[in-house]
Amino acid sequence: MTEALCSITIDFEAIRKNYNLLTVHKKTIMPVVKSDAYGHGVFEVSSALQEEGAKYFAVGTVREAVLLRKSGITGTIVPLLGCMKKEEYELSAVYKICTVVHNVETLDLSLDYDLDIAIKIDTGMGRLGFRAKDMEWVAQKFKGKKARPVMLLSHFSSAYSDDDSEYTEIQASRMKRAVDILKDTYPDILTSFGNSATILAFPEIAGDIVRPGILLYGGNPFYATKQESLGTAFHPAMSLSAPVLSVQKLNKGDRVSYGTSFTAKRDSVVAWIGMGYADGYRINTKANDEFGHGGAQVVIHNTRCPIIGRVTMQMTAIDVTDLVKKHEVTTGQNAYLLNGCENGIRLEELAFWWDTIPYEVTTMLGKNLYRFQDN
Repeated sequence: MTEALCSITIDFEAIRKNYNLLTVHKKTIMPVVKSDAYGHGVFEVSSALQEEGAKYFAVGTVREAVLLRKSGITGTIVPLLGCMKKEEYELSAVYKICTVVHNVETLDLSLDYDLDIAIKIDTGMGRLGFRAKDMEWVAQKFKGKKARPVMLLSHFSSAYSDDDSEYTEIQASRMKRAVDILKDTYPDILTSFGNSATILAFPEIAGDIVRPGILLYGGNPFYATKQESLGTAFHPAMSLSAPVLSVQKLNKGDRVSYGTSFTAKRDSVVAWIGMGYADGYRINTKANDEFGHGGAQVVIHNTRCPIIGRVTMQMTAIDVTDLVKKHEVTTGQNAYLLNGCENGIRLEELAFWWDTIPYEVTTMLGKNLYRFQDN
């Protein structure tokens, strides 16, 4: 069991607003709620979005899909990783899961079950899927079988990139080829190609059903690119806070944390907060320079303060020397490490300080912390 002093708050109203912002594109929306809804709580997020009108949901595994069905989700659930063994096809049939086939083995195993099938096409991601040239053969495999192809899936690998639109166009042409072949046999088959970046930048090639992920949770797939403005209307849903545990005065030359990883260049005041790497906050977070610039920050009294020294298991040190000249900092006050206040830390900023991507930030924090929900 893990106990934590820090806490995650999820703003489900923000997730609802983000979903409704996407309805302007006049396409069916399949929210991606895999990996515990990117750390935001799969059951709570799915329930909220079902109330908003969502009729499709994308998860990772069949067992995730079954748990979601048991929780009261009535729409179409698509486990993007497909089935690995016979028992999973049986579960899919019992719980009416639309399972994914992506190679000869998964296709052959699915055919004798009463299932809706989503066919995965590899148009250039190089992960899962048939090639477009295989579609005629794949279509014939379903003839006279119980399984029914109802959806064609693929994934744009570079839709968020300023410099790779040409590859997105190549992928789109491969998708069109696959669609044309399959629709000859199954004219009503639906298509789902568009992730968050595709929905905003290339809606015309996103398919009938779009699959937003990070946008639902307030992340911007175009952050720090020329197209950043496309994603600025979406609202952050996850915030992270931790209490101040102690406030220490340092003399010039005093040292802080393991390995004496910070040395005070002036008489200073340091606040220790109850958040560390055991709670999902990275130990190798980008350090600040001697002036407190360039690295990870925390917000107290709506003021950004630099993290100093090495992040420890359940505590992290913050330089509040300049802050205490204007505001009192005391034990029990909240420090915000992600969103939650004015001048808050953006998801993309924290990802930069961790040398990672926003997706890893939310899945890591959501997995390791108790979650308090803000409805």
